[in-house]
Amino acid sequence: MNVEFTRLTESFKEWLGIVGYSPDTVESQPRVIEKYFSFMEAGNINKLENITQQATAAWYESEKQRKSKQTGELLKNATLNGFIRALRLFSQFLDETSLGTLTIDLLYEENAKSKRPVLTKEEVQAMYHAADETILGLRDRAILSIYYGCGIRSKEGQFLELSDIILDRKLVYVRKGKQYRERYVPFVQNQMTDFKLYLKECRPELTNKHTQNWFLLNNKGNQCDASFLLKRVKQLAKQAEIKKEIGVHTLRHSIATHLMQSGMKIESIAQFLGHKNIDSTQRYVHLAIEMS
Repeated sequence: MNVEFTRLTESFKEWLGIVGYSPDTVESQPRVIEKYFSFMEAGNINKLENITQQATAAWYESEKQRKSKQTGELLKNATLNGFIRALRLFSQFLDETSLGTLTIDLLYEENAKSKRPVLTKEEVQAMYHAADETILGLRDRAILSIYYGCGIRSKEGQFLELSDIILDRKLVYVRKGKQYRERYVPFVQNQMTDFKLYLKECRPELTNKHTQNWFLLNNKGNQCDASFLLKRVKQLAKQAEIKKEIGVHTLRHSIATHLMQSGMKIESIAQFLGHKNIDSTQRYVHLAIEMS
């Protein structure tokens, strides 16, 4: 690539890391932009300002006609949609850094019906009932109340500190949100009870001399990681005799769907979930309709 396109791609990658995207995203998204710029250069377009919407459409059409090296078949819609997301993210980067303008008006391809599971309210209650009154059971209830009751992301919960659970105001302060966006998430009396019991009866039993200030602790008194949390959620689902293949994020999807079913405004749900763009919240509309 030429100097300008190389500089923009490298700056995009650096920006992704700074604003808090996952390592996979930091690596994968710039690769799409590299291919995009290479196509432009092949058509004698060597500056960002000279890229037209027609040129972008031509690149996308070439990708739609390209076959996968692995399967020998045309690229799946999910892959094509990933390319569009990369371009839109790159456009956002250009706008926020004032490095240029790139208009992306490509429409997403229709994906196969999502198979991402969502729990019913009854299934969630069954998981709560599966968490017994033992020390570790109280910790399991706290996990459910963080991830279902407050609807936060897996990593957000891992990095909660003791001071982030503001009991007197019934708020959780999320300091490690996506792209480093902070927010306060409200919780109700049931979660208040779960948090108080965990803090009073359970957490002191798990701490050791090396324990840090994390809110959720594993059995050794250390910060809970993703694999530990997944194991606990799956165990609760098994005890509750839930046959769906679920993970920690399933709890977040479930509360979002249940809030939509309850009639909460989509703008309020977006704020609750920490969505920057309300389009991300729209996915729960059809889930709520399907489960009604």
